[in-house]
Amino acid sequence: MTAKFTLLPSQKSLVAFIIFLFAFIFIYPSIFDVKLFLGGDNCNYYILADGLSSGQGYVNNNEPFPTAANHFPPGYPFIMSLFMRIGIESIVSFKLINGLFLLGTIFVFYRIVYRITKNQFLSIVLGLLVLLNAHFLEYSTVMMSELPFAFFQLLSIHLLIRWSDNEYSLKSVFFVLFVLTLILSIYIRSIGITMLGTSFLYLLFSRKYVSSLALLGITILALLPWQIRSSNLGGSSYMKSLVKVDTYDPASESMKLSDWGERVKLNAWRYASKEIPNSVFPKVKVEYRNPKTGDWISSPTKHWILGFGIILLGLIGLLTLKHYRWLFLLIFGSNFFILMLWPQVWFGIRFMLPIVPLILLFSVLGIYFIIEKVFPKYTNLRTSPYISAFFLILAFTHVEPIKKLVDKKEADYPANWKNYIRLAEWTSENLKDAVVSTRKPEIFFVAGGASTCNFPYTPDRKEFLDGLKKKNVTHVVFESLGFSQTGKFLFPVIKSDDQQFKMVKSFGVVERKDKDGNILPSPAGVWLFEFNPNFGYSGEYKNGIREGKGKYNYRDGRTVEGTWKNDTLSGPGTFVDKNKRTYVGSWEKGKMEGTFIIKEKGKPSIESFWVDNKPVPNAYVLDSNGKRLQQIKLK
Repeated sequence: MTAKFTLLPSQKSLVAFIIFLFAFIFIYPSIFDVKLFLGGDNCNYYILADGLSSGQGYVNNNEPFPTAANHFPPGYPFIMSLFMRIGIESIVSFKLINGLFLLGTIFVFYRIVYRITKNQFLSIVLGLLVLLNAHFLEYSTVMMSELPFAFFQLLSIHLLIRWSDNEYSLKSVFFVLFVLTLILSIYIRSIGITMLGTSFLYLLFSRKYVSSLALLGITILALLPWQIRSSNLGGSSYMKSLVKVDTYDPASESMKLSDWGERVKLNAWRYASKEIPNSVFPKVKVEYRNPKTGDWISSPTKHWILGFGIILLGLIGLLTLKHYRWLFLLIFGSNFFILMLWPQVWFGIRFMLPIVPLILLFSVLGIYFIIEKVFPKYTNLRTSPYISAFFLILAFTHVEPIKKLVDKKEADYPANWKNYIRLAEWTSENLKDAVVSTRKPEIFFVAGGASTCNFPYTPDRKEFLDGLKKKNVTHVVFESLGFSQTGKFLFPVIKSDDQQFKMVKSFGVVERKDKDGNILPSPAGVWLFEFNPNFGYSGEYKNGIREGKGKYNYRDGRTVEGTWKNDTLSGPGTFVDKNKRTYVGSWEKGKMEGTFIIKEKGKPSIESFWVDNKPVPNAYVLDSNGKRLQQIKLK
């Protein structure tokens, strides 16, 4: 059978699209959230797109010295940059564009369902259920790649099926369109490579050797420029993170065989009991970590039952397929193979979002199979509109999650994030040419506009400070957003040197003390510190702490120079106060201790005595040879 290519939709498709459009117009405005999404990735995409549209290239142009980007595939930023070039630049606009990607995803999914079931009513029902899925609705209002990827991934599946009608001929227009959408989906999200492996193996199984090799060769050639560029920049950061025991620690050990086994086991149990039930039924409340201890929370028994029930029904539905069985088995197999290897800290529905509609479809087909076995006399169950209408009951399970999206739309930012964004705006309005180092530089940049960068993730103080100096950092942000790196790496450096770091602005700070008078933290506070490397300590370090010769400059003009041991000034040294008087003596554990000779230009030297950093009242004026002339009282 040869499929004809036409851009004109069939009457059934047109009816389905109109239904989806009306449903979309009815539901989408009620959940559309204009606020900036607080996941940093969406701002990264905007920054990268801005670099492309402005001609700077694929760079992180929020940084003081824009660097070549390598972490995110360029597909989605490229799509965004096309809109930026015609003047569409607002964040709200890109949120709306992702809403259109949702509408397109629903329609393509409808076409896949209809192709498999030949049931118009069921295809529309399942399309509506995906449209009402709170996860899809939420990501359709977020400036991220989930919806564009879902659209092109499902479109590539649909085009592959259409290409099969042409016996996988290389002259078919569906072959050209399939390859284009496949390549674009891989450029949008790296996990799109699973579709390349799937289609290549599927064509081999179908004995279409020339077509399979042509597909593989063209796709590899199209991906080669990005891979070469990535290699020249040091390789994929995703791959580097993937093989680390601690994903966010560059110094972490590489995964061993036992570590891989443990990761696969934990991911498998988590997907079965959390992500899969929650993906089909967003009403299912999923908790990942205990907010107090950070420990993983196990799922209740009913979630396990629901998860394994969906998996079982999906497998039954897959195995009942007469056509494309191996295609979809390979699609699921390749996707979950990658997801099982994913670091456990990368959890949530977003990674499996594109296959959620397929999970719904095959679970429903599994239910059909069971009904047919229970009622063998009824031969037209699969085409019955009454059975299809039954699945609309699932729409009621989507009401509560949609209400939560409506509430989220109406709510303000959480207090800690609100203060963070306020500080970003204040910085842009009040500090000229500031370069701000912060844990979420992309959000700080998009919210305010000041140049930003992350701080080094290292406990080595010298390495940390050198990293700030290298990027000409002028300010650092200490926030209460809950990221461990802020407390682990940034806070100790700020605390260690109140001259290099001077607090200039804060929001959300509440003055509280416990019963013993100790200051309590402000859970929503955010602080901006000026960083000036000309002040504070400069000198020798050992293992990240001050050790050896060094000098300390105070902001009021005072200086102290000497030898540091174990981070503390010890032994002979020289102190110059703000009036330019010089004190030459010795320090013990950071304090002036013993005899100090005080020198001041145009005046005789004074011999003074210090205990625990305080001068003894009695002192002596010295002559030019260092002999005592008279006793005086130090003021």
